[in-house]
Amino acid sequence: MPERSDVQPVRGFEHPGYLRNALAESQERVILVSPWLGARAGDQEFVTALEALLDRGAHAYLGWGLSAEEKALGRLDALARRYPRLCLRHLGTTHAKLC
Repeated sequence: MPERSDVQPVRGFEHPGYLRNALAESQERVILVSPWLGARAGDQEFVTALEALLDRGAHAYLGWGLSAEEKALGRLDALARRYPRLCLRHLGTTHAKLC
């Protein structure tokens, strides 16, 4: 009998809730991969939640494939300079989404 996978697809409208939960509850690491790094990735709510995660000693890995909004990337770059546990990477042309 095949093993049951804990990986399940989620619909687009479910993403924000899962992301908020991951940032609020994770103790070791959060890995986020998305086609785009949009303006919401640099908004105050996301940056504050990401900073709280990093303050708990967790690691965060953020990767994007197609494009990054300049202002959001600038805010995240500034955060990465303060927190070595934050890793930002352009992953090339990918449309993958992973949280």
